[in-house]
Amino acid sequence: MALGALALMAVLVGAFLLGQRASEPTAPAQPAPSTSSAPRPVPADFVTYTDSDAGFSLKHPNTWRRVPTEDLQVPDPPNLVLSPGGLDYVSVRVTELEGKVGPDNVGDLKAVTDAIISEAEVRVLEQRSVTVNGMVGYYYLYTFSDTASKQEGLHSHYFLFRDNKMYAVVFQAVPAEAIRRLEPTFDAIRDSFVSTEKSG
Repeated sequence: MALGALALMAVLVGAFLLGQRASEPTAPAQPAPSTSSAPRPVPADFVTYTDSDAGFSLKHPNTWRRVPTEDLQVPDPPNLVLSPGGLDYVSVRVTELEGKVGPDNVGDLKAVTDAIISEAEVRVLEQRSVTVNGMVGYYYLYTFSDTASKQEGLHSHYFLFRDNKMYAVVFQAVPAEAIRRLEPTFDAIRDSFVSTEKSG
């Protein structure tokens, strides 16, 4: 699954929320039981990356480097891609929403996140609702065929919501077996991910 496969997000979310406002009020859909874990201490060799314009901050190993998004040759590049080298990376894409999303209505967005995932040719291994540092959302774990390397890769994919923003945070491991080595680092980056937007 290429980074460009997520370019439909703004359109899908915007259309869905506009449709919700135009329709008769209904009882909000209830998300699946949420899972949340206490953040672990950030490793000492991590440094902080902050994007004030997009409204997020995270910590990552000091050996990881930012990949210039203009080099990705996709129509709607993510806000950030960090990589230790090779085909492994974490990417963050921020989408502005038409309305606010929180614990009371995040269930309404499940159909949208499902649609985004189903747009790609992937095999979903797991999905669940999550809470990460106060942001509610959905998590998908899936494998995909990496066309460049001809290997099976794995994405650990979070859709997190804070007011009128959706943060899509994707951790990629290629080959998929590399997740065993990368998972502790991925988890530490996830646990450090925060929205810097002021709730209003």
